[in-house]
Amino acid sequence: MHIAGFRLYNYASFRDSLDQSLDADMNVVVGQNNVGKSALLEALSLSFGSKPHRSSASSPDLETTNNSRIVIELHLKGPELVEALLQDASGFYMRSAPDLKMGYADYFNNLLTLDFISVIITLTAYDHGNTRTRLEYIGPIGGEDINWSTSSLPMFYNTIEDKFRVSNTISGSRAENTSELVLKYALKKIYFFSALRTPRSSSQFGRNHQLHPDASNLAEVLGMLQGNRSAYERYVKDVRRVLPAVKWISVQPSRTSEGFQEVMVWNIDASTEREDLANPLSECGTGVGHILSILYVLHRSSGDIMIVDEPNSFLHPGAARMLASILRESKQHQFILSTHAPEVISSARPNKILNLKLERESTVVFEASTKAIDHTRTLLNDLGVRLSDVLGYDRVVWVEGPTEVQALPILLEAAGRHLSSGIVFAAMRSTGDLENKQAVAFAEMYDNLSRANSLLPNPMVILLDGDKRGASRIEVLNNTFPEALQFLSRRTYENYLLSVPAIAALINTFPSFDKAPISESVVEDWLRARGNDKRYGAQADEVFSERWNSAVDSSKMLPDLIQEVSESTEIYRKPFHSVWLTQWLVENERETLNALASEISAMIPG
Repeated sequence: MHIAGFRLYNYASFRDSLDQSLDADMNVVVGQNNVGKSALLEALSLSFGSKPHRSSASSPDLETTNNSRIVIELHLKGPELVEALLQDASGFYMRSAPDLKMGYADYFNNLLTLDFISVIITLTAYDHGNTRTRLEYIGPIGGEDINWSTSSLPMFYNTIEDKFRVSNTISGSRAENTSELVLKYALKKIYFFSALRTPRSSSQFGRNHQLHPDASNLAEVLGMLQGNRSAYERYVKDVRRVLPAVKWISVQPSRTSEGFQEVMVWNIDASTEREDLANPLSECGTGVGHILSILYVLHRSSGDIMIVDEPNSFLHPGAARMLASILRESKQHQFILSTHAPEVISSARPNKILNLKLERESTVVFEASTKAIDHTRTLLNDLGVRLSDVLGYDRVVWVEGPTEVQALPILLEAAGRHLSSGIVFAAMRSTGDLENKQAVAFAEMYDNLSRANSLLPNPMVILLDGDKRGASRIEVLNNTFPEALQFLSRRTYENYLLSVPAIAALINTFPSFDKAPISESVVEDWLRARGNDKRYGAQADEVFSERWNSAVDSSKMLPDLIQEVSESTEIYRKPFHSVWLTQWLVENERETLNALASEISAMIPG
């Protein structure tokens, strides 16, 4: 069984989601914080209450409906439909359909021969806590369009003939409507994992192999699985893939509750036999219980729907990536993950992506093209960039290297420009790509990437050092992509870092200067003596003047300065030391970076 589609009305931030479809395999719901990802997953779990949508457009005194509802389409196989309808008894009530051309029993018996059956039901949650289901459709996709009436017809399943029959003899309260039975069946197959719902550490002894949807009997099912050594070792192996610190999982009688057993987590090798050092699951982090539960379902059942809300909220980024990869390997379940973490999206490789955004105080759902993401991944491979570096952001600002990726956010934050969480800096493979014969082709690749799909930014922004301005190839690019290319007013980023106190402070962090720190005058004297060398390209400008600060080749001069004053014992590592200098200036001479912060801020819309 899987959820094929839904439409959500009047729930939390959703006024009307419109009709949306889901893939039978891997689905990912993305969006920034507080756009409705968790609310959508709650609704898809079919265990939600009334939470009516409100906005400034509605009057606080205006009486509004308190009913939240979802119309959901489930796809089942014939045997699953039988299992759903016969959960509690051999009889049930189906809503009669006056325009049904074939007999009721024949209609149901025909369904059992199909590879998949569509069941559409409406689930309405009322403010007093009650819910109601209504059958909207049952049958093959593209089959008879039946207008189900409100009257009910008694049906039963003849187990001898393995067929449905119409009967007027069904009596007793155990007989339920078709929609109620399908919903009850679905609730047993849907697992909703959220950081707010922690699996229990202990449960009563039992012989159940089926994990409850709330994972309340985790100890019971793991206790049963523990008896199958080979299967249990495979299970623990996958747990360790996600949580390497976990060496073993055991289930043993509870130390505090008679008749209960509890899950114990070993962070030391089980071969030590130090049972006393194992920790109860209740004393472990939230993520451990979720991983044990998720992977149990993955190993021991099939045809389930696994909904995981923000796995990165209860897992380390590396563990979240590994979990997404393991889920991706399974083909027996439907997965619906919500996340704002690009690394999770990249590892999950979803078949369907729903992108949530807030528009006019209501959540709007956009479907992102997975083909576009595959195209994006190819482009990124060609450009030497990781998918997780850019996927999921509203705008990417391409910069020359890792120095700018780390330093510019520090600079802007200090200047009071708080970047939106949808903006990210990413390093280009090589600025030389924009200066050779294939410059336009490479620029088109960056442009295509920036416009690839709704999860990626547009339009393109490329921020280059000032020394690139005026280059012949760059001018061609400027004409081809107007306003896309932006340039620093100085030669390189390091030209903004030429502060004598900052450079002296950096040099004194080197091991060679632990016992004999240099003074600022040593740095100043070196710069005045060597600053006009032909090698650095600013011979005619007075050292420390604005023209010199802008024109000197600091990318060559700073390494030379460090090497000479340290007598070749130390070197300047640009990605690390340029970021260090930025941080020092932010903390000690912030005003020297104000002009640069204003420049960068003006180049980045939004």
